[in-house]
Amino acid sequence: MKEFKVNNYITLRLEENRTIIYIDDKPFMQCKSLLLNIPIEEISSFDEIESIDEAAEKLDKSFERNQVDIPPEVEFWGHCSNMQVWYEYNYDTRLLHSNLAFPLLKRLAETGDSLAKKVFKEEVLKRLEKGGDTVILFLLKDSYLDFFTKEELMSIYESNIVKFKSSKLILPFLRAFYIQNADLFNEHYRKLVKELMLTKNFTEKKKILEHSDILSEEDLTCLLYELKVIEVEEDEKDMKFSVLNTIMSELLFAWHANFNLSEIVRTLLYEEEQEDLLDIFNASKYPYEKLDFQADSVRRRFWQKKLYYEFFEGHVMDIELLCDNENLSDFYKKLEKLKSFKRLRCINLLFFCEYDFDLVKDTLLSTAADKIKLYEFFEDSPVPQMKILKYIV
Repeated sequence: MKEFKVNNYITLRLEENRTIIYIDDKPFMQCKSLLLNIPIEEISSFDEIESIDEAAEKLDKSFERNQVDIPPEVEFWGHCSNMQVWYEYNYDTRLLHSNLAFPLLKRLAETGDSLAKKVFKEEVLKRLEKGGDTVILFLLKDSYLDFFTKEELMSIYESNIVKFKSSKLILPFLRAFYIQNADLFNEHYRKLVKELMLTKNFTEKKKILEHSDILSEEDLTCLLYELKVIEVEEDEKDMKFSVLNTIMSELLFAWHANFNLSEIVRTLLYEEEQEDLLDIFNASKYPYEKLDFQADSVRRRFWQKKLYYEFFEGHVMDIELLCDNENLSDFYKKLEKLKSFKRLRCINLLFFCEYDFDLVKDTLLSTAADKIKLYEFFEDSPVPQMKILKYIV
């Protein structure tokens, strides 16, 4: 086994043709590709490169086409050389890829390396100020602001906010401060998310909803009703429904908002599917909360699962229905309407009464669903009997 010691903390070892970095004699990370093959005709385009990250971005596609097969031992010594230079230049993070340099520097500082502790914050600040988008996003998303005091965070915010205001990184930048519980910046973050949700197209809105936890129940409710009435082109309708679905789900499950079934259906489904679904639910005693369930564990488990329906981009995808003696004939008729849901994926039927199996089977197999299950809860059988009619993975 070949070994190279960079300093008292960093050692590289060649193990089974892989270069492994050890920190304080503990394995830390396997080194990735060493060299990038730069075509001669493209060398001039690298004159302004200031970091390995920028070089990697420029070379990304050409590297995939021109990757060199390097013997493991040669690659090992190349990694050793790079790590030695990185150390000699005071852990300058521009000399290694950021997804290696910063985790290494962080671990070295935690281990007690005095140089790493000295330069760690300096390197984070330097790259936040002058790094490329990829590096900045890495630092913001991987919680490197955790190591700064509130006073330092204020300074970072004031030094960078002007630069980020007109950048696509503004939301990740503000979110990083939100995660730090830096309340001073949250109102700006909240207002910006609301503004972007009202001004961007629905594809962009979907991405912005990753930041919806900064919004209040009132914010989300207002957005739901404002976005609902926006007219969009045909090719954007699916995404509009997806956005509305995300907002309503957050209101229902995070804020426990009270929407009636009709309002949910008329907000989240294409018009041609709305009435059919409401008719079906009316015949199946939906929602289950209206039922007088017996207290046995099996029935209670089904009730708690709450697998009632799932919508996706304006269409019914999954549906679970329940039938008992009170509405059996009407239920048979309404099952026919399941055929109108062209993107239907999964059907679960729970029967609490004797039923015409062949009739139900023929109807269900004529739908678009590729997963169909029947559960039978009969008086003489406390454990449900499950019948799988169709199950295509």
